Amino acid sequence: MKRSLLGPLAGTLVLFFAASQSDSPKGAAVHELGWLSGRWVVEGEGQYIEETWSPAREDAMVGCLRWARKGNVWLYELMSIERDDGGGLVFRLRHFGRGLEPWKAEAEGPLAYPLASLAENEAVFENPGRSDPRRFVYSREGDELSVRLETPDGEATNAFRFKLAP
Repeated sequence: MKRSLLGPLAGTLVLFFAASQSDSPKGAAVHELGWLSGRWVVEGEGQYIEETWSPAREDAMVGCLRWARKGNVWLYELMSIERDDGGGLVFRLRHFGRGLEPWKAEAEGPLAYPLASLAENEAVFENPGRSDPRRFVYSREGDELSVRLETPDGEATNAFRFKLAP
């Protein structure tokens, strides 16, 4: 009796495809965060914050933030989301003051937060080695982007609601 390899091969291909489409952060692709791209603004109480994310391209996204208080910029951030050597996505950011002076607290390099979970229009980046913030939670609903910085117990230390700018 002749046995066909097509059945087991097809089953293997289906399992491989399902694993590659999984909600697992390890299997996530940067294009799944494409909903984050755009220019996001929050303004009020003498503050202006603008966070801009490039479209997902190749294996990375790049972002920058400008935060002004009473008409003067006091903080810049340079951010990226890219695949790390272990195959997962990681959110990295670096802070700068006026004149692009890097923060001394980050002299060793950028802060790194691996992707902990990914759902439709929500990404959680977490670094268990840090306490404040432990997590960055990005979520989008329509033309609003929420960014929450959380402690290990889930308490929000900062929360921002951005509007998509034209």
